[in-house]
Amino acid sequence: MTHNDTGKMPVPRDFNHPSAWEWHQSYGQPPVVAPGICADAGQIRIVVFVNEPGDNLIDLPIHAACFLHVCGNTENVGFLGDLVRILGVATMSNQLSRRSVLGALAAGGFLAHGGFARFGIAEAHQPFTAAQALEKIKAGRKIPVILDTDIGDDIDDTWALVLLLKSRQLDVRLVVGDNRNALYRGKLIAKLLEVAGRTDIPVGLGVGLEDRPGRQSPWIGDYDLKKYPGKVHEDGVQAIIDTIRSSPEPVTLICIGPVQNIAEVLKRAPDVAQNARFVGMHGSVYKGYGGSKEISAEYNVKVDPKALQAVFAASWEVTITPLDTCGLVHLTGEKFRKVYESSDKLVRAVMDNYQVWRETQAKKQLPPPERSSTLFDTVAIYLAQSEELTEMETLSLTVTDDGFTRIDPNGRPVRAAVRWKDLGAYEDWLVEHLIS
Repeated sequence: MTHNDTGKMPVPRDFNHPSAWEWHQSYGQPPVVAPGICADAGQIRIVVFVNEPGDNLIDLPIHAACFLHVCGNTENVGFLGDLVRILGVATMSNQLSRRSVLGALAAGGFLAHGGFARFGIAEAHQPFTAAQALEKIKAGRKIPVILDTDIGDDIDDTWALVLLLKSRQLDVRLVVGDNRNALYRGKLIAKLLEVAGRTDIPVGLGVGLEDRPGRQSPWIGDYDLKKYPGKVHEDGVQAIIDTIRSSPEPVTLICIGPVQNIAEVLKRAPDVAQNARFVGMHGSVYKGYGGSKEISAEYNVKVDPKALQAVFAASWEVTITPLDTCGLVHLTGEKFRKVYESSDKLVRAVMDNYQVWRETQAKKQLPPPERSSTLFDTVAIYLAQSEELTEMETLSLTVTDDGFTRIDPNGRPVRAAVRWKDLGAYEDWLVEHLIS
């Protein structure tokens, strides 16, 4: 026997001990959250012991002992923080199958963190990366994408959808409305796809099948979603799952809303993270709204922090445009005029929606706009196909319960576009792609 760092509780070095349950009981500790987890995963054996009543898993590195037994070597002890987040104690069972253990490790990001590599064991899954996606694009290949959007609230989602439809490098497989009010969003998506002549793209209805009026309802008018010539998936979450699972190559999931749909996707089918990467418009790292030096609880995070926490817990690569970059994008002057005066029917639809959106807010008729609103979401569409104009940093980030994305040594690695190399060049790129 040996003692853990707290000196409170002896810990077995012999992994032939009957079970964590019996060991825990033998020292008079009641099975509070769970007596422990033992897993025989082939070459890996994992034991987690929880010390005292009321202890939570975040305290595990201090209050408990975790030994990884690899190929007979009991001296490898580490990655406690990762294991706490990944395995948890979601089950009262002492025996977990190899598949469930590896699945939990994959879903929790242990594989992405290189946890197995520390012990000389080959990783079961390597996440699909931005580097791989961008390499395909440079080679002239399209990459499959899904858009998850809370279109119909802020107008930048409408700009982003049109930009996506005009991005030749991106093969749009599905567009799903996020953040509830699914019927309203579905009608707006479907009508825009009809204007674009892209009814080959399925529409998904996300979580929350309400049909409340929104700021773009006047443009939607009496549009009948049932008459959309393409496919409408009433269960948009399952459509996301099926699209990713059936894709012969990894899918880029572009998310420009509060990601409740994606949290439900991961709840139903955590395996989809093995065939996708996440690109989102989320968070605030060094700067807040309007370039403020104080970081902000960014809207897409603040609406449902636990949803983004679930996204961060998955094993896929995560890339975001926080307010540091996306919050600085506007079109003014000659750049806006080029878009506003474009005769392209899809751009005209954006401008019509922009005017309706402005007037619904003001509750009166307004003169034509002279500039755009902040075009946050367009940057996520850009990052799905290029990073040349942004400075990317890989940061350890945590999503807090009050909606902040904070740098935290115990967070997960996130690739963030934290600065523009040339914001003016991005604005030029945006205009060119919209009016082309």
